[in-house]
Amino acid sequence: MKKIVLALFALTFYVSFACAQGMYEFGYNINSLRPIHVDDQAFRNTIWYRIDLSQEANQPMFAKDLEITRIIVEAVKAGILRPFQNDSLTIRMPYEDFITNLAIANTSKEYSPTQITLLEVREDIIYSKKDLRFYHDIQAINLYIPAHLHSSKKEKFIATFSWKEIVKNVFEDNPQAVWFNKKDNNEHLPLLEAFNKRLFKGYLVSNPYIDEKLKQEKITENNNSICNIPVSQQLFRKTVWYRIDLSKPANKPMFTKHNEITKIIMEAVIAGVLRPFTNDSLEERMSYYDFMHNLRKDQSSDDEYYMPQDISLLEVREEFIFDKSTLKICYDIQSLTLYVPAEKTQSKVKRKIASFSYKELHENIFKNNTVWYNDENQAKLFDLNEGLYLRLFEGEFLKFKD
Repeated sequence: MKKIVLALFALTFYVSFACAQGMYEFGYNINSLRPIHVDDQAFRNTIWYRIDLSQEANQPMFAKDLEITRIIVEAVKAGILRPFQNDSLTIRMPYEDFITNLAIANTSKEYSPTQITLLEVREDIIYSKKDLRFYHDIQAINLYIPAHLHSSKKEKFIATFSWKEIVKNVFEDNPQAVWFNKKDNNEHLPLLEAFNKRLFKGYLVSNPYIDEKLKQEKITENNNSICNIPVSQQLFRKTVWYRIDLSKPANKPMFTKHNEITKIIMEAVIAGVLRPFTNDSLEERMSYYDFMHNLRKDQSSDDEYYMPQDISLLEVREEFIFDKSTLKICYDIQSLTLYVPAEKTQSKVKRKIASFSYKELHENIFKNNTVWYNDENQAKLFDLNEGLYLRLFEGEFLKFKD
């Protein structure tokens, strides 16, 4: 008897442990289309949102005979896609239950794909330490019949599907899985690409867990923001710090000879059109005297100063904001701090020169005045603002503030 009890306990523990591990294997989410290892994730949050296919903005994926719901339903009936009971993606839905859910009560008919106009999306938002950018990692899509089409006047759940399985088994190499552009037949897009580009209109679904979590976050106005997203539209705002080594080849476009980003900043300070700060909190201005003092190689002498090419470390403080109205992330750089690397200082300790408001740099110095140099394609030159926003640099993750 004792052995049976121990065996049952062991089995219960194993099942509980397996559930606690979720859908992760070797640190990767098996339901992710492009998984990011948990050790490389600085931040992950799960949101739910709905896409109403009857809205004009979403008609490109609901064109006649090319409806996304038609493609999914037909794939299930063809046996190449299997539904789930819910968006935890742990229990499959039997085919018979799927057909039952499609049936119209008290008739021998089914709901047509054109009547399945509600998609509910479960998505993880992940910040990657490796490339310092966000990923919208869709996990699952739920299909619903809207309330006005159902006899109970309540929405009717049809099934849940793994986004990874939809893409791999249904969308790829499928000429019908398109985002149909009725204005230009040459501008149709694969459905996956349209989702990647967020070419849809959706709205957030209230979720008790995330609602309670976000209540604890007091989001206030930020005068240093360049995103200009009203506080009421911010689902969350987080802060991250990273370092850009300008001496690395990947960062040469903003550190080319005579066009160094540090030269542009230094000249602006010397010309009196830009004022530095003592640190990246941007609370206290640095005097011009202290700025020049920090530039001296030997601080007991006035003879020699660090040149722009010596100041090859940029430390960036950045906030990222999730905009509820667009369901997109805005990268909102707050400050740049300039450093001389340790190997170029007499003390062999990196030297901080000053911090600068990115908003002031953006509006007064970089805009229409600087170049993100592309020596491979002269036709594709960006200004520094665009190059930074497009993440056209290589950086090193430092820390994250939740």
